[in-house]
Amino acid sequence: MLARAVVPMVRVDDPAAGRLGAEHLVERGFRHFAFYGFADYSFSDVRCDGFTEVIRRAERILSDTDLAIPEAARASGFRSPSHFSSALRRVTGLTPNAYRQKYHMR
Repeated sequence: MLARAVVPMVRVDDPAAGRLGAEHLVERGFRHFAFYGFADYSFSDVRCDGFTEVIRRAERILSDTDLAIPEAARASGFRSPSHFSSALRRVTGLTPNAYRQKYHMR
């Protein structure tokens, strides 16, 4: 007879799953994308929050700080300034410099 196997509990970092999904799509060139989840399920809401956080964080860093673009890219969680520039341009239609000129809080 086989002994009962102990199955470990696996938990998911839902906000990170949402961020990872958004970063994956943005870095691969998708300009228009959306989060699709289950209504009235908290894990789905939290993943959606993580999903939208990616671009909002980049926008906040550009509008609220004077960080150079390479530093803003790293602070936003992008691997490189070129990925950052491409992603922001795809989603907002503006380069990081143009976005900063338009929305920077002075």
